Amino acid sequence: SNNTRLDGATISYPWLPRLVAYLPPVEAIETVNVVSSSFDAEHGLAGGAAMNVAIKSGTNAFHGAAWEFHTNSELKARNYFYCLYSCSGDPNIPPKNLNNQFGVTLGGPIKKNKLFFFADWERTTRRQAASALRTIPTTALRGGDFTGTGGKIYDPNTGNADGTNRDLFPNNQIPASRIDPSSAYMANLVPQPNQTVFPNNYLAVGTYRLTRDNIDMKINYVPSDNMQIFGRYSLTPTDIFDPPSLGPAGGDA
Repeated sequence: SNNTRLDGATISYPWLPRLVAYLPPVEAIETVNVVSSSFDAEHGLAGGAAMNVAIKSGTNAFHGAAWEFHTNSELKARNYFYCLYSCSGDPNIPPKNLNNQFGVTLGGPIKKNKLFFFADWERTTRRQAASALRTIPTTALRGGDFTGTGGKIYDPNTGNADGTNRDLFPNNQIPASRIDPSSAYMANLVPQPNQTVFPNNYLAVGTYRLTRDNIDMKINYVPSDNMQIFGRYSLTPTDIFDPPSLGPAGGDA
């Protein structure tokens, strides 16, 4: 039960206090204060640690920074367990995983000794090849043939209303005329198996994409030696695409 504040304002998720809703760029942080016990009232709303992060402010001199961090899967060794059971490409090449994080900061005076500004922008991009094993119906199951599954398929149009005394479909097969057109349409949206085993007879492969911007703008006004007023606006527009594993049929990401 932690509480994290940014320039004094709480940025923790109320239902998961250990998580924060906004992470400013590292280069934009001026100080971090952590109080883990015996904190006073101004550090309330925490049963664990109370943390306060302060964004930098402008000064009478212009200061700035620029940075870039890059991770490339081609520069890493292949994971020993990759493609141990299945693979959608060259097993000797690590799966695609490109991560870039870059940005700038700039701060300075608007009016010397009185009015200052600070701004930062950071973009994080990630492109990653992702895969997952799924279990999907075989061609026989799509056509209503449940032979060899170990299950018994009963005719819902027979027997009593409570489900007793129903008759089995002959040969454990649902006649094609009894399959609802909407069910057949939905079943056709599911891709065909591409693995020879069952279960886990479908290997889904896709590219995960993340693009996130972190932006802060801060203005400081010093009307006197005993008073300082500031305002800050932060935003983090984010675009995430994690393709569904079953294509048009949806499924897990």
